[in-house]
Amino acid sequence: MKKPFNLTFGVGPTQISDAVKNDMAYAAENNLLSVSHRGTEFTEISQNTITALRKLYNVPDEYHVFFTTSATDSWEVCARNLIENEAYSFACGHFSGAFAKCLTAWHKTVHENVVDWGQINNFASASIPNSVELITLCHNETSTGVTLHMQDIADLKNKYRDTLIAVDVTSSIGACTLDIPLADVWYFSIQKGLGLPSGLGVMIVGPRAMEKSRSMLKKGHPQGFFNFTNMEKRMAKGKYQTIQTPNILGIYLLGRQCERLLEQGLKKVHQKTHERAQDLYTFFENHPHTTPFVEDKNIRSPFSLCIHIGEEMLTHYTQKAAEKGVQLGGGYGALKATHMRVANYPAITDNDIQLLKDIFKV
Repeated sequence: MKKPFNLTFGVGPTQISDAVKNDMAYAAENNLLSVSHRGTEFTEISQNTITALRKLYNVPDEYHVFFTTSATDSWEVCARNLIENEAYSFACGHFSGAFAKCLTAWHKTVHENVVDWGQINNFASASIPNSVELITLCHNETSTGVTLHMQDIADLKNKYRDTLIAVDVTSSIGACTLDIPLADVWYFSIQKGLGLPSGLGVMIVGPRAMEKSRSMLKKGHPQGFFNFTNMEKRMAKGKYQTIQTPNILGIYLLGRQCERLLEQGLKKVHQKTHERAQDLYTFFENHPHTTPFVEDKNIRSPFSLCIHIGEEMLTHYTQKAAEKGVQLGGGYGALKATHMRVANYPAITDNDIQLLKDIFKV
């Protein structure tokens, strides 16, 4: 297979930085990929990664960290561990809506709060029944390029104190700060904001969610083998292990990436991401052939920009980019033929951004 491109602005899997490539080479050369997932070497890798992640995002001690296969896998884990009957889903695009579909497939009653693509839900006007056990949110909706704010989560937490909250941060974590105590579950895959190869998911699970899972287990509610109690047994007593044979490479790379972000300073990364996004939005607003898909500037994603181009010009610029070895990020679903999405993550350099602007020079 020939090399598909030199640089991608795809929003997931995203561009892999030279630093990550070096980490991959080190792991292979030093046989880290062949260690036993029940041995001391893996325990060291896993512990280092969890410690770095906890430090990077100030994860409270009472929150647990679990490794899964992906964010999609986390939907099913939540369905089995946290919901006996009812959930409430805020959907503003494909991925936030897909969580609701997963819960429905598990025969849960799901109250869906759905808005048109390009808009964000009105959290203040939502009326969530007392019978709801879990509220689901997507911090950054990759399909549409909208982002909610931490204050939105805080307001929901304050209004519905007895209801669990789960937040998808797949396409924002690694490029932003988070306030972990605001939600009971944070989950993500590593192939977007963190700029790592796909195949690993992470769940950060708070004490209320753990207690809910244990309560359901005691009632005999079917949770399958992958319940939080079993997952914690593998992590406990200094083992830092998983039920399944884990993605050792992904766990190692995640730890190294967290260490780099700690060195850089997450607040600085967060600020630069927002500043660079504003510059890009201004560029595409002033361009004669492009316009941001999301009209409300307050909810535009700084992480995955969605830009309308039109079918003819999209073909033109896609070909122009390909001539320079660059892959433009495609639009999603109904937006595929007329939009592009631009990844704005730490793995993308300022020189890469300039190259993108050069491609769009009229």
